[in-house]
Amino acid sequence: MALGVHERGASQKQVTSVTSGNEVKIHLPNQSLSHSCFCLRSLDRNCRAQPGGRLIVLRVPNFGWNLSLHLQIDGRTVANVVQGRRYDHSIPAGRRVLTVSAVPNYYFYQPTSTVLNVRPGQTYVFTALWQDSDRVVLVPSALPPGQPY
Repeated sequence: MALGVHERGASQKQVTSVTSGNEVKIHLPNQSLSHSCFCLRSLDRNCRAQPGGRLIVLRVPNFGWNLSLHLQIDGRTVANVVQGRRYDHSIPAGRRVLTVSAVPNYYFYQPTSTVLNVRPGQTYVFTALWQDSDRVVLVPSALPPGQPY
């Protein structure tokens, strides 16, 4: 993607992006050139977000038909994984805290956390299971045979 900037008076800049012979014009009045370029970076296919890894979280078959696995990453809820499903998404590189619990939580069981140091390009697979019948924990694992990464 090639970017060109054309001045249109003191208060308006026209930013032009050319892709495969097609021209797209975006008018950004009252914006500084540096802010305009920053906004357009996300449109460029060659501009990638910070590389990260991939996180897959499975549930053991006997987790509970009437329970969901509540998954948080760094304190933010990312999923409630129901029976027959799994969590499979990219995750930013760096130190991450994975927290799990079962919902609904009728007995007020405490959530458990696992620290994961995510490296770019790596895939991390965990299985959620019950420990001592009152705690949900994540254990490092692999995908069952026949399931694609």
